[in-house]
Amino acid sequence: MGELIIRTGDMALLKFDPPFMLLAPPMGNAKGTSKNLKVMGMVACVEGDEKEIIPFSTAQLPYMNPPFVIPGMGKFEFKLEGKVTEKTKNSDKKLIIKGADITVTFKPAVKAMQPKPGAPPDQDTKSEYKGKVVFITTNLSTKAG
Repeated sequence: MGELIIRTGDMALLKFDPPFMLLAPPMGNAKGTSKNLKVMGMVACVEGDEKEIIPFSTAQLPYMNPPFVIPGMGKFEFKLEGKVTEKTKNSDKKLIIKGADITVTFKPAVKAMQPKPGAPPDQDTKSEYKGKVVFITTNLSTKAG
């Protein structure tokens, strides 16, 4: 028995541990690149497509990490670490399925800051924040294993 196939347009929720927070909605959309597989009319997602979650794959977004309450900006990196199809392949790539284990790393380009009266603000000292991607699919029937 297989799992539901992720496809173009499925929602991708980025989850980070508090107190880190994105100052933009943490929802994006999957963008599939399968050359010859569509699921309910939408292109299926294969290995490598985890790097193409829109808008996170190209945008820099604001963040805060209290006590650093002056927002900073950063970019995302995605890494597929498991939960893809074991038997089913498409163009020699495994399909991304519901429950895929995808790690997201947020790397600040401009650090968030903490104001200090009469002195320059302190900068966030973390170089990256790790989280997970959870897909929410409207595909309720097409599975692969």
